[in-house]
Amino acid sequence: PSLFLALLLALSGCGGPGRWTRSIPEAPTIDATEVAGDVGWLADDAREGRGLGTRGLDSAAHYLADGFRDAGLEPGGPGGSFLSPFEMPIAIRIARADLALGEQALVRGRDFEAYLSSADGEAAGEVVFAGYGISAERLGYDDYAGLDATGKIA
Repeated sequence: PSLFLALLLALSGCGGPGRWTRSIPEAPTIDATEVAGDVGWLADDAREGRGLGTRGLDSAAHYLADGFRDAGLEPGGPGGSFLSPFEMPIAIRIARADLALGEQALVRGRDFEAYLSSADGEAAGEVVFAGYGISAERLGYDDYAGLDATGKIA
């Protein structure tokens, strides 16, 4: 019985290739004018750059969802929607950053760079240079090594 089973399994793969019985649907044509219209609509100033929290982003999302629906796609989002909520960290923009040493005004981007999540404030005191201000003991690197920065602005 085991020889019969082994022969049956060995010979089962000896047949010719199977025939494809289903037809392959024809690919839809792409109309350059329609694509240009979609891109133009999405890039229009009315979409407000599709920035986070803008009505322009919401309208663009619904425009695309409607296009998916019209194309016959199936929704995969929660509750049968084409839209899925997700969280997006956003960049912080510095509206204004001023720095002066005594009477000399410094230029952001050339003379200094502001830490993006720092609060407004003022400081007065002696300024010392501390490289990038990095202390990485694990890597054997310390911009503050040999520098007395106590009570000073680094």
